Amino acid sequence: MKRKLKLFLVAILVTVCFLGSIQPLVNNTSIALAEGIKDELKISQVYSGFKLMKKEHIEDIDSTVFEFEHEKTGAKLACIKNSDKRKVFGIAFKTLPKDDTGVNHIIEHVVANGVNAIGNPYTGSDFTQYFTFSDKEDEFRRNMGEYLDAVFFPNINDGEMLFMQEGWRYEIDSPEKELNVNGIVYNEMKGRYSPTGKLCEVVDKSLFPNTIYRFDSGGNPVDIPKLTYEEFLKTYNKNYTPSNSFIYLYGNMDIEKTLEFINNGYLSKLKKIDFDNKIYKEKPFDKMKVVEDYYSLPMGSSVEDGTYLSINYAFDKNTDYETNMGLDMLEMLLHSNSSPFYKKVSQSGIGNFLGTVGDDIQQPMRGIIISNSNERKKEEFLKIVNESLNDIVKNGFDKELINSVLNSYELSIRKDNLSEERWRDYMDKARNTWLYGGDLMECFKVNSQIEKIKGKADDGYFEKLIQKYMLNNNYSSLVVLKPKLGLEEETVKKLNDELARYKASLSKEELNAIINKNKEFKKWQEDSLKLKKEKSFEISLEDRNKKVEEIPINIKEIEGMKILNHPIYTNGIQYVDLYYDTTKVPQDKLMYLILLTKMLGNVDTENYNYTQLNNAIYTYTDGVSIEAIALEDSKSKDNFYPKVLISFNTLKHKLDNAFDILNEITNKSKLDDKDNLRNQIQRIKTKIQFDIESDPFYYLSSQVSSYDSQCEKYRNLNYIPFYQFICDLDKNFDKNSDEIIKNLEEVKNMAFDKNNLIVSFTGDKTDYNDFEKSFKSFKNNIKANNLSIQKYEFDDSTKNEGFIIPSKVQYIAKAGNFKKLGYENSGKLAVLEKVLSRYLSKEIRIKGGAYGGNAMITDSSVMLYSYRDPNLKETIEVFNGAGNYLRNFTADEEKMAEYINRALFIVDYPREPIYKGSDSDDMYITGKTQEDIQRYRDEILSTTAEDIRGYADMIDEILKQNNICVIGEETKIKSEKSLFNTIKNLL
Repeated sequence: MKRKLKLFLVAILVTVCFLGSIQPLVNNTSIALAEGIKDELKISQVYSGFKLMKKEHIEDIDSTVFEFEHEKTGAKLACIKNSDKRKVFGIAFKTLPKDDTGVNHIIEHVVANGVNAIGNPYTGSDFTQYFTFSDKEDEFRRNMGEYLDAVFFPNINDGEMLFMQEGWRYEIDSPEKELNVNGIVYNEMKGRYSPTGKLCEVVDKSLFPNTIYRFDSGGNPVDIPKLTYEEFLKTYNKNYTPSNSFIYLYGNMDIEKTLEFINNGYLSKLKKIDFDNKIYKEKPFDKMKVVEDYYSLPMGSSVEDGTYLSINYAFDKNTDYETNMGLDMLEMLLHSNSSPFYKKVSQSGIGNFLGTVGDDIQQPMRGIIISNSNERKKEEFLKIVNESLNDIVKNGFDKELINSVLNSYELSIRKDNLSEERWRDYMDKARNTWLYGGDLMECFKVNSQIEKIKGKADDGYFEKLIQKYMLNNNYSSLVVLKPKLGLEEETVKKLNDELARYKASLSKEELNAIINKNKEFKKWQEDSLKLKKEKSFEISLEDRNKKVEEIPINIKEIEGMKILNHPIYTNGIQYVDLYYDTTKVPQDKLMYLILLTKMLGNVDTENYNYTQLNNAIYTYTDGVSIEAIALEDSKSKDNFYPKVLISFNTLKHKLDNAFDILNEITNKSKLDDKDNLRNQIQRIKTKIQFDIESDPFYYLSSQVSSYDSQCEKYRNLNYIPFYQFICDLDKNFDKNSDEIIKNLEEVKNMAFDKNNLIVSFTGDKTDYNDFEKSFKSFKNNIKANNLSIQKYEFDDSTKNEGFIIPSKVQYIAKAGNFKKLGYENSGKLAVLEKVLSRYLSKEIRIKGGAYGGNAMITDSSVMLYSYRDPNLKETIEVFNGAGNYLRNFTADEEKMAEYINRALFIVDYPREPIYKGSDSDDMYITGKTQEDIQRYRDEILSTTAEDIRGYADMIDEILKQNNICVIGEETKIKSEKSLFNTIKNLL
């Protein structure tokens, strides 16, 4: 996986975006260093070749942090020890790109190929990271050993073939055929170059024209084919040495035994190597740089106001932890919907305020992005940004806004304290101290940094940051990214012409050599897939917990409203969910219901103007989320439950205030401000455009799932249909504004109905009575209406659709509803999903060169899909072969145990309290019982190869329905137009 720039978006729903890595507050939590855990390691002592350099118990993360250095090789190692049962191993290498060929990204793919241990390696701008984890000590050792074997002792026998498979290769099987380029990384990176992906690339080059950060470490598809296998080997041999490594350990483990395992099995066999691997800094500019470039739009699109503008600032030091935290908070202040900066920029008419772009590399950078603008407005954009910043420096931030950001920041820290992914944040922070020369202990001491910032907040702290790091910072750039119709087609033609010229330049012998190499590669693939004996994925089934976790729930009732109480330890946070029944909203008003959920919290109310409301939301809560959902009845193939779900979390002493704010939002919002309504519609449209450009998979999967399910059709209203709806509202706003307001008011009065309301509370057992008291006060403001329940009937015809977007690859799906065919849901389908995913990965990813090919099976549907795929028709043919694959499926007991364990890994993935509560809510609403969950688990554990073969007919029946959806590149989709009923430009 390639990680590059992080794009922070302005929230359209009333939710907060937390910027930066935030660590937990001091608390007696479940991850505390358990009493009795032995810690007798002494500083300066050597343990299995590792010298303990530093050791400290860090209250902020309730862990003891150890810093080691391996004496023989120079490898650095950090251990974060606490009582978390999850044990994590990671190893990173400093991998500095010197061009855009993506060599380090390709090495990552080749090294990790064949590793079955859990993990998702990734290549960053200046490092490559591998990691794995397990709750079991023996499995943890095996997983760790797999990755250490892979990085230090790879199988070089298949090196060139793996390079061709994972990186790039010429494809041609006869002299008369055209020469093509294929490869997994090649296609992965083709999928990354969306308009916003292109923007990130140009921003990097604008700020770092002379350092490694001007290169795309993932690889530019234009340059990837320039990489030779010899350079690939040279780069691996240089970087993959313990002397250039950082090892990370986390959790409750025997440190000494783990160090012994790493040293004796691996590092003791290797030697220290000295070489220059320094990350050089860019010299700050004397003045702002202005850079212009282009991105592609499909032919027939409108280029009017399609320009992206970005003002970007680079800073000096990654390891100034307090300042970096302050800059993260400043980002929240500037981009809060109630910020004067946000208001001035978004209401200036120069474009839509998309958000910020940022990267925490050696010289961190941040940028402000405007979309839907025009090249002519770049000077005006710069002027407005500087004027707005100067006004803030002169007049200061509103104190309520500062308090709301500080509250939101601290509340997010409490949530992170319970996060099952906290180890990942710690790993990233620890790795960065190694990369950039920081202090391992200091990077985790977040509380003192927060307290220092709090103490300075009233003394112009944030205003001084603006002055120093933005207004007085010439190390900056203004990027103008303009649309160009047919640019992708030009690029494709140029590539094809170059390949044709290259082929024409080859002698007969040279061309035959490429053809033969291609044939050799395909034979190697077939042989390796047949002969490959994969290692067992996880622990044996006998060690598996047979009983499902039971989430505590107490069902109460207040005036006919159901209260679902989940007494779970939450570190003082109270999670509240309100499920309003929306079955009384007419079908022709459902789009307005979705629009309403995105408007509320972004408008004035009777007692608050919009700025005051936004500040109050984040002063008393961590944000209020409002969304239209549908939950499918677990016992029926047709019934589902439409809801508006309102969620927030807060602290005990702020619960009354939180309900007061919720009353303002649901009962007292004013929807008749036409200027604000227009701005909201444009912002919502921009956000969806960004989502589709960046990763259209969720829109694809929702669209294809909707073809054969009434519930999925309802859910899908939130995706492509709503985007088309919002585009129409934006286009025709002037003539339809009164109607829009009228419809919004109507659905608001229908949506928040006391009838059939279900309220959920997840929190500490001792806090429930306080919650009930607060809710009883709030409930008096909820109205009851006597409207008729609506029956929704959506068009159930099959639709084969092709959607064109600015893309170099395809996202392809084929799906169907098995309940409608008479099949029942079963845990065995969870195992089937893993079997089908293995089949699709081999055929679509390994053989076809796509970045991904997988299956997804829900309670009622099966979807086969590919991701960043250079093919189209060939992939659908692979889908169609799934039934025959299942008929011939064979697996011994060990192989079936692997598939079962993969299914259980998803089922058993640790859930945070907020998600446990919502899972239990879903069970209650849909009629799913604890016995159903237990039966599902039992069915997973009892799945046999015969069971898998038995699903062949079901898969054939689903595929014969021919429900196809594709989102991707114009030329490829139009070349296979016979596959589709309709082809449309999506954006």
